[in-house]
Amino acid sequence: MVLTFVDRIHNVPYLQTPTEPNISSPKSVNFSEDGKKVYINSLEGFQTLIFDADSRERIGIISHDFDTDKGKPVEGAFSNSGKFLWIPYYRWQSDTYGNYASSVAIVDTIKQKVVKLFETGLISKNIAISPMNNFAAVTNWGENTVTLLNIKGDNPSDFSYNSTLVIKNKFSLFSDKPVNHDLNCDLCARGVLFSPDEKTLLVGMSGENGIAGFDIPTKKFLGIIAGKNILARDLTLSPNKKDLYISSNGGGTIERVKLSNLISALYATYGKTISRPELFDEVVVGGLPRTLKLTSDGKYAFVALNSSAEVVAIDTVTFKIVARIKGDSFLVGLDISPDNKWIWTTSQGHAGVGGGNAVDIFSVEYK
Repeated sequence: MVLTFVDRIHNVPYLQTPTEPNISSPKSVNFSEDGKKVYINSLEGFQTLIFDADSRERIGIISHDFDTDKGKPVEGAFSNSGKFLWIPYYRWQSDTYGNYASSVAIVDTIKQKVVKLFETGLISKNIAISPMNNFAAVTNWGENTVTLLNIKGDNPSDFSYNSTLVIKNKFSLFSDKPVNHDLNCDLCARGVLFSPDEKTLLVGMSGENGIAGFDIPTKKFLGIIAGKNILARDLTLSPNKKDLYISSNGGGTIERVKLSNLISALYATYGKTISRPELFDEVVVGGLPRTLKLTSDGKYAFVALNSSAEVVAIDTVTFKIVARIKGDSFLVGLDISPDNKWIWTTSQGHAGVGGGNAVDIFSVEYK
């Protein structure tokens, strides 16, 4: 495999003349299902930027600026065959410490605007849409919970709140002094995924070793299956629906587990945390792996490494690294085009440290 840097869309004055002034701390990237558009969540810009995948020209802006506040868009997932893009708000601009409920926005991708908001928990991070389009699940980083929504049908007016799933009793949300629930996130719920039959919800935690599970019909917390040191950031299911891939901050690894084995183990925990490291295969990729995506045929996995600012490719048959390429500082978001030929990444950057504020584009050549 050959990965080649092709282009950069950025707002970094010292690199060259900025090409996109609206990019401000870009967090995630999502190709549309037809591969024609690319959606970039500009977290500190309170906008979702839409680009033409071929020309790389910006063709639209979705504003998250409302009458009373501004939402910080973090991740995204499509529903209804791409008609809606669901975007959790990391938090509202006014909520400095993440002490108040956040929201998830429903974007009509034709109208290119937010058509509905749902309240979530503290510091919402990631979202999953169930395979049969019945549910949406939003992980709440700041309170050890998941917000479950009913989303059956094509009319957002019919969507409704279902329940709040609690991984662990909420720690204190209030004190005499402001509590920064971003930094003090306890389990730090992040990655989320439904089983193909929609009966089980899996939740990755960046603050505790393992994968948590819920039985959706009963809303019962199943327990946690731990590995060697799985601090899960992203969960991705193989196209054949048999293997779960996990990006883990714990040891800088990509983990793989048979989905059926993991689910069976979760239902046997009876609400406890059980160590089952033998269930997981792993490959060491480096420090702080973030977004993880698989090609449409499942033959390769790509992951963004935050600390080394690299994109790493893994052959899923040999489960070994087959390519690496440098990107801009603090890589975080990544997506691969439906034809598997292009990778777009986001580099978020950090205040006072530098880097980031860039979207990198790479071509992929398979040998």
